[in-house]
Amino acid sequence: IIGANLFFRIGKSIANGVGEAVRSMIEFESALVGVGKTTNLRGSQLEDLGREVQALGNKIPIPTNELLKLAETAAQLGVARENILKFVETAARLGESTNVSAEDAITALQRLTIVTGGSQGDVDRLASSLVALGNKFATTESEILSMSDQLGRATSGFGLSGEQVLGVSAALTSMGVAAEGGG
Repeated sequence: IIGANLFFRIGKSIANGVGEAVRSMIEFESALVGVGKTTNLRGSQLEDLGREVQALGNKIPIPTNELLKLAETAAQLGVARENILKFVETAARLGESTNVSAEDAITALQRLTIVTGGSQGDVDRLASSLVALGNKFATTESEILSMSDQLGRATSGFGLSGEQVLGVSAALTSMGVAAEGGG
């Protein structure tokens, strides 16, 4: 009886592990389909992006399915295919190391890139500037991004870079100016 009970528990553990693996694979495929819909990628191109996101998931402590959701958000916001992975990694790292959620980071950084005419390929540099400003000023990265959204739109005709908008936003928020007032 002890042997049968042990055999049953081992079998149940194996079945649970297989079930979890299948469930995880289904979630991954479903998330990848969502990315495919927003990027218009199909076949091997979509599979390549899926593998790249999986590799990224091995480098940073965020589940692959969440990274795929970020990729879908990036594509919805108009991030070009060649920059999606960089946006996802940058936003995920900001989400892990600052008070900005990864999804909010991806949205704010893309909007700032658009209004300032910046390059999507420089999103990591923009994020580095954000973190440096958050560390040097009496403000948070979240407050800086909120202000930069308002300020970027208000100053879009002046030719400021994304880094300049972040700098002014950091200065204003550290003085207690609300985002609405800064714009």
